[in-house]
Amino acid sequence: MASILQTWLDQCADDFREPPDYVCLQKTLFQNVVPHHCLGCIWSRRDKKENKQLAQSIRATISQFNAVTNCVLSTILESKGLKTQQRAKILEKWIRIARQCRVLNNFSSLKAIVSALQSTSVYRLKKTWACVPKDTMLMFEELSEIFSDSDNFAMSRELLMKVGMSLSCQVMISPKAELSPGVTQGTVPYLGTFLTDLVMLDTALQDYLEGGLINFEKRRREFEVITQIKLLQSSCNSYCMAQDEKFVQWFRRALAQALPPVLPLYNQQSGDSCIIRTSVEEDRSGNIYRSILLSNQEKAPAVIQRAMEKHNLQSGSAEDYELVQIISADKELAIPPKANVFYAMNTQANFDFVLRRKAAAQEEPALHGL
Repeated sequence: MASILQTWLDQCADDFREPPDYVCLQKTLFQNVVPHHCLGCIWSRRDKKENKQLAQSIRATISQFNAVTNCVLSTILESKGLKTQQRAKILEKWIRIARQCRVLNNFSSLKAIVSALQSTSVYRLKKTWACVPKDTMLMFEELSEIFSDSDNFAMSRELLMKVGMSLSCQVMISPKAELSPGVTQGTVPYLGTFLTDLVMLDTALQDYLEGGLINFEKRRREFEVITQIKLLQSSCNSYCMAQDEKFVQWFRRALAQALPPVLPLYNQQSGDSCIIRTSVEEDRSGNIYRSILLSNQEKAPAVIQRAMEKHNLQSGSAEDYELVQIISADKELAIPPKANVFYAMNTQANFDFVLRRKAAAQEEPALHGL
């Protein structure tokens, strides 16, 4: 792997651009996404055993996104023989690739690279980051700001609407930014933004109002998001890039040797996931905690079911329990029965939760083990 990296550093010029066959793959995957599969009522059910084949087009897009993130992590972290300066050069190259992704309006690749560079395992390389030139660090800060979570990711949404929905698709990152030869401008958005919006809509708004009336406001807002996805799928047609065979070969090899995903840390929401700890209130054998990897797509019943499995609860169902976050010794937060736990939890407190049997289920003893 080190030899691959060194060859890459020696041969590639400063004006990096993404490997064309990869961009074509990203474009094709997004174009093939079935828009209505992004609806929260469908996507949130994907983890059930009977739904393993559900929303395959979305799963393929996410898998490709994760492959890029893992590739970035692998090139930076895998080789222990790299010197600090060499590792800093790799960071600098990925930042410049990320910038070119922005020039090409490929928000999916941009998000994948920025997420990898912001991961805990890379961020903690203080000496390496100190060797990255100041102008490159400023570039990275500007690119990171695009996906800032302030005001519900307002900047990334605004850019996507201006660029993706525009017929002219003008480059807005800098007057000096130029497209590489043989490139026609287009847009590849980050699908996770739309998935999050639709899951949150499904969680926040009921399907029916009082009296059994259809909640048309919910359907209207879902329709707006689905329409945006369809319009952006059309904009992908503008992508057309000339092949750079050396880069393509390197990227294929790097993807094949990429590290497995780096898990987020406990007590910290990292991107679209976090790790929480659960215990069972009635467990007399001790305060046993089990860790759960929580995504931003999971509602309370699914999390409760996973926690029950972790604690070997033999009887009862998820409906018999409620999920409660322990804020302090005298304060707790009960997660609403149908809420998305990722968004409902208190991120300022420890990510410690308790499974508590509801009053109606107290009469029936629960069997559990370690």
